Amino acid sequence: MKEFSNRIHILLSDNSYVGPILSLLVDEFKFIPTPELSDAGILFNCDLTLYLSNPVEDVLLALKREKTGIITLFDTLGGEYPIGSSSIPARIHLIEHLNRSILYIRCFMTTNPLSL
Repeated sequence: MKEFSNRIHILLSDNSYVGPILSLLVDEFKFIPTPELSDAGILFNCDLTLYLSNPVEDVLLALKREKTGIITLFDTLGGEYPIGSSSIPARIHLIEHLNRSILYIRCFMTTNPLSL
């Protein structure tokens, strides 16, 4: 099992537009992609719910509505693990609460992102 850093990067993409990389610090989390059988074969369910302190206003505005993009997780040794790709991007949504925010990530991948 990998130990992940609390730093993530989000690269938003919307058809041909690619936005700047958003860097966020999140609370401690566990990530275990789950293989699931579908009509397309075996896909890895990479859904993730992350908790964080309320980010700056620009990030809140960028993620208030569901967007697509690529999330990069980092382990404690500096390894990078992308969730989503340009062909099958992750869906990203941030919900703001009074003191904390919740970042929802929904994604299915054809390969296990931890084995890349």
